[in-house]
Amino acid sequence: MRAAVVVVSAALSASVLLACREATETAPSPTARTAAAGGAASAPVGTSTTAEEFGGLDGFRAFAFLIDEAAQTGNGEFFEERAEPPLTRWTGDVGSSVTPREVSEEFIQTIEQALPTVADEFGSGAVSLYALTKRAEEQPRYQAIVTAIVQDETAGSPKHRTLLIYEFAFRIDRWRLVELLVGEDPLLSGLAVWLGGECADCFGHWERWQGATK
Repeated sequence: MRAAVVVVSAALSASVLLACREATETAPSPTARTAAAGGAASAPVGTSTTAEEFGGLDGFRAFAFLIDEAAQTGNGEFFEERAEPPLTRWTGDVGSSVTPREVSEEFIQTIEQALPTVADEFGSGAVSLYALTKRAEEQPRYQAIVTAIVQDETAGSPKHRTLLIYEFAFRIDRWRLVELLVGEDPLLSGLAVWLGGECADCFGHWERWQGATK
């Protein structure tokens, strides 16, 4: 706790100064007073608290709220900050190395090209978190399926639904982005596979994100 700055006049005695200083140093903070009174302690103004992250499907579900928030607010920096090089980006069956910055830029480009007022059988065209998956592996990875209906800036280009599939692994007490699958048809599997979970061999687990709506 910062010591309060006490302005005193030169006429105050040394004993009064000492008493003021001791009172300032021992006075409980507003947070401590609230906790002592049985209320909920709040963080100081201008600070934020970060929840502890944990692995497994339940841990990924909890972490997915941050992914959902980033999708809704257009926060590309979230994905950049979570990306762990070397990072592979897949389009169809072709993979290439990308930087965390490029991951952010691609997300922002999707936001800019999205058509929120358009809809199809999978829902709104706005960028949104649609589903969560767990890959069936010894050291499982988890995927957040983000989707949107987009239209390229090229004149006359058709509207189409695209996917941004962010693959995460839990490492050193934190969820890290390790791969990215992109396109209308990632890994040539079809939209129905990713947005409908219609492939028992593709996932160890698939679930619709609780906030997704049609």
